[in-house]
Amino acid sequence: MIWSNLTDEQRKDIESKVRVAVRGVGMPITTTRWAYVDGLQQWQLLIATTWIDQKGRETTNRALTDALRKANIDAPMNGAVLDSSQKGE
Repeated sequence: MIWSNLTDEQRKDIESKVRVAVRGVGMPITTTRWAYVDGLQQWQLLIATTWIDQKGRETTNRALTDALRKANIDAPMNGAVLDSSQKGE
C-alpha cells in the first residue's frame, strides 16, 4: 500500500494495527503520531519507544519489521519510523 494519499480513517486503522502488532512483540509504545513528509510525498507513522534507548536502534528496527511482517501490514519503506521516547528530556 502506498501511504501518500491516506484518509483520516485509513491512518487510524493502520495506526491501530501497528500498535497491536508492535505490542505483540513486547515493544512498549510511549506515543504514536502521523506526519506528512513532503520530501517523500507520503505519510509516516512516528512511534516513540523506550526500546531505542534500552536495546538499541538496530534491534528495535528489526523487531518493528518483524512485527509488521507477522501482522501482514504492508508498509512502505520509511512508513513507520521509530524514535526514542527519551528524546528531548
